Amino acid sequence: MNALLAQLGEPGGFEVFIDNLARTPLSKVVLFVGVCTVLRLAVFPYLTKTEPHRRGGAYRAARFFNEGLDALIYAAVVVFLLIRPFGIQAFRIPSGSMKDTLLENDFIIANKAVYRYTSPKSGDIVVFRPPAFACQPNQIDEDGEPKVDFIKRCIGVGGDLIEIRAGTLYRNGEPAQETYRRGENTFDFKLVQYDGTYEAWKGKFIPVINDFHGMPNYRSPIAKPFAVGLGAGANPNEPIGSDWKSPDELSEQERRLIDELESAPPARIPPGHYLMIGDNRQESFDGRFWGLVREQDIIGRSEFIWLPIKRIGKTR
Repeated sequence: MNALLAQLGEPGGFEVFIDNLARTPLSKVVLFVGVCTVLRLAVFPYLTKTEPHRRGGAYRAARFFNEGLDALIYAAVVVFLLIRPFGIQAFRIPSGSMKDTLLENDFIIANKAVYRYTSPKSGDIVVFRPPAFACQPNQIDEDGEPKVDFIKRCIGVGGDLIEIRAGTLYRNGEPAQETYRRGENTFDFKLVQYDGTYEAWKGKFIPVINDFHGMPNYRSPIAKPFAVGLGAGANPNEPIGSDWKSPDELSEQERRLIDELESAPPARIPPGHYLMIGDNRQESFDGRFWGLVREQDIIGRSEFIWLPIKRIGKTR
């Protein structure tokens, strides 16, 4: 708690404080409730044994302290043990990948209950746990698990065939009406179920990007994002390549792999998986690079912005 309060004095401290408070681990919540309960039990005998004519300032202070502990215990139990796991949760937007729908440092409320009885659909703005290989090193905990959540728009669900061709996103062969999009689709994209010569990728669903307009290595879908983001079920410990490369730096195996991926037909998204892409297409590191999101990693649907006050409203 002291660490959380100390953040209030730092630049942007209020936003960081609210975000960290909303993300407080369950173990710390249980510890906090336990400490408050012990303190309350310690004060309670004094309150019950103090005779009415001796109930002065000390007694009133103890009673106020006891009632405050009660309020904190009830609030922690209701908010962190009931509402947050099963109902709603607050999230802070950490980047500009969803502009202009969501701006950096917007606070949104995610509906976690809705996906208990239904599944995400195209157009939903979804909070989810990203694959570990989509995260930066500072976004991974000591156990190798992501300690951040991503928020993107669901572009495709199981059974959908998603492609980006010549700047237009196609869903099942039809141009999608992307009224929310900011910027152009600057490269072509397809999802491929690999069946080539590289055994480690056999059967994997791999995102393939092509025609980077004005960017280096536009022909190589085995640059860093592809080396670690191999799609649903892929093993991030089996990369080919480690960084962006120019065409003359590619090995023979890499050249063959590029040809296989470029010539492979687009694949439909497998059941139980989703393609998430940011609205701000030119500044979003998303499923076009690292692949699909599993259903078990879905957290909730963004419903509305609650901070800053001037931006309060539903998210669409």
